[in-house]
Amino acid sequence: MPITQGYVAALTNDADTIDVVAPTPLVLVGHGTHDRDGQAVMNQLTRAVALALPDVPVVQSFVSVQEPRLDAALAGLTSPAVVVPVLLCSGFHLLVDVAKAVDRHPGTVSTGALGPDPALTDLLQRRLTEAGATPDDAVVLGIAGSSDPSGAVDAEAALALFTRSASSWPVSPVGRNSRTP
Repeated sequence: MPITQGYVAALTNDADTIDVVAPTPLVLVGHGTHDRDGQAVMNQLTRAVALALPDVPVVQSFVSVQEPRLDAALAGLTSPAVVVPVLLCSGFHLLVDVAKAVDRHPGTVSTGALGPDPALTDLLQRRLTEAGATPDDAVVLGIAGSSDPSGAVDAEAALALFTRSASSWPVSPVGRNSRTP
């Protein structure tokens, strides 16, 4: 019996029988925003993931501002899921909101935040170059931060990655987190 890519096969007690189990749903969880451009970015990301993983159910959800909220999205599924926070660093939403929602749905697991990560630093530098910036231009790195200290630690790590990179621009961080006003 051929197994469709993206599906999990499980042998039953009868060695000649293979049960095909549907793929685990992937639930993307973003912060949420009132900004239409920000909403469009999350919609585009969700569509891109769904196109890249055609056999996997991909669901969009949010921790704040927009619907559906993560808990509601998970409640609408018939199986455990993998939650992927579309958050650039750790903090309250990841450690409290996402963790609580995942805990309420047995078998569901969550990945960590997307960053800090050198790949994000590389992407930021490519985008700055595409926009016409040169290393002689100053960059203001806006950091929303978090009320949780881990968010501040991750924001500082992201800033350090950017400022240590080989083709770095002069950077001035701005924002708020648990360590700064």
